[in-house]
Amino acid sequence: MLHLLSPPHWTSPAGVRHELPATLPAALLIYLAAQRGAWVGRDSLAVLWWPDRSPAEALHALRITLHRLKQLLAGWGVPQGAESERQRVRLSLPCDLQRLHDSIEGNDAGALVAAPPWAWLQGFSLARADPFRAWADAEGALWQSRWRQAAERALMRALHGGQPEQAWALAQAWQAG
Repeated sequence: MLHLLSPPHWTSPAGVRHELPATLPAALLIYLAAQRGAWVGRDSLAVLWWPDRSPAEALHALRITLHRLKQLLAGWGVPQGAESERQRVRLSLPCDLQRLHDSIEGNDAGALVAAPPWAWLQGFSLARADPFRAWADAEGALWQSRWRQAAERALMRALHGGQPEQAWALAQAWQAG
């Protein structure tokens, strides 16, 4: 599973942990993981990651970065984790962001307590990657806002439903943020 709500890393099914290197392919992996399996157009990726380059140069840089991303995934034993077609790309790996999304959508108090987004990309820093940093900061703020809204709903349900232990756990998780 890919973990982004902590220091970013991949944990293999056998339990082997691989830290995400502070590289452009790893940053692209993070961006694609945040799309939760949705296809992303190559043109939009090229503009996002290389806004100062010509379209042809940006697409070339994207091809190189995708190749390196696939090499990274192959080293982790998941060579099919990134799918690419002529016009689009997607990541098909399990990720803690999907669990967070599901707990937010389901207002699941226990899952919300288990997966607060406060440590989003903790310790991951990429030199000279202003577009990535701006996106990552905004994405982290969005996840935190969505978590707080869901936690507030779950907290009210727990308080009104006579579940003080659940309300207390949610309040503690909220306070940690």
